[in-house]
Amino acid sequence: MIDKLIDEFMKNLFQKYFDNNLTDQEFQEFKKLLNSSSDEKIEKILRQLWDEEKGGAFYSQKLLEIKQNIDKANKKTSHSIFKKSVQIAAAIIVPFIIITTLVYNAGNKASPLSDMIVSVEEGEKANIILPDSTKVNLNAQSLLSYNVNEFNRKERRINFSGEAYFEIAKNNKPFIIQTSHMEVQVVGTSFNLRARDENISTEIDLLEGKVNLTSNTTKESILLLPHQKAILDKKSGKIKIVSGTPVESTAWRKGQLVFHGVDIKEVFREIERTYGVKIQVNCNDTLPYDIFTGTFSTNNLNETIDVLKLHYQFDYVIKGNKIFIDNFKLNKKKS
Repeated sequence: MIDKLIDEFMKNLFQKYFDNNLTDQEFQEFKKLLNSSSDEKIEKILRQLWDEEKGGAFYSQKLLEIKQNIDKANKKTSHSIFKKSVQIAAAIIVPFIIITTLVYNAGNKASPLSDMIVSVEEGEKANIILPDSTKVNLNAQSLLSYNVNEFNRKERRINFSGEAYFEIAKNNKPFIIQTSHMEVQVVGTSFNLRARDENISTEIDLLEGKVNLTSNTTKESILLLPHQKAILDKKSGKIKIVSGTPVESTAWRKGQLVFHGVDIKEVFREIERTYGVKIQVNCNDTLPYDIFTGTFSTNNLNETIDVLKLHYQFDYVIKGNKIFIDNFKLNKKKS
């Protein structure tokens, strides 16, 4: 009886959250309940809400609104609470994606949906399953979308930016990933795709199967084979093939950050993206160019910064989700 009352209370809080009617006190209670509830209980309540609304109230824009509201709340909290709240955001959005997929596959006759959008912010990761059973591990700061009505009919087409590891389900319909500079067409394969807007190149590391790549600029098409890496230069549109898939391309899936000859600016940027923090380096001029090689665990921010501190002899302070670095020095011992 008590469990039933708690479920009804939590269900009511969910509904009020979707309607943007939660008070500050209710929002805090909502977070506590999410922290103490199992994934099964959360999914059960979401399914009940879905059935009552017949799917009409939960569409892609609503998912983004929910996520953006939680992200705004995160920015007002301390770093430890910030990380926990990010997990709450993922706990909410991922079950919705799964439920949408299940209902779509079951032939739900509710109002038709348009684009399904999955947005993963800095400091987050998410695992999703597409309607064709393709598995996607999304790294921080990534965006994936597809048209629910068209996906898996004549083709399986998605739009993507960020970084993700794909395990494409075998199917007689082509799977196409559209990025801002390249189109990737596959049938059944596993690969890591890095297509971040701020990077000068788009990279794909193929582990299994075959992938056909086409440059949007030059229209050049290249067939990529297992254990090959394709690097597309965004400025020229040309594609270069490198043999041997480096370990760092999929290290993020194992909770690691691996850098091999990477500019320290990109190292700091990847730390920002992984932990959901902002790093401010106080220098007289811009941060100097320097190549760094090393491996970090993504489980401990302080440990990661401490290793860099030993290398560059700087001082740092963490305040909330901001890291302030002073007295940054280049390593003079390098050959």
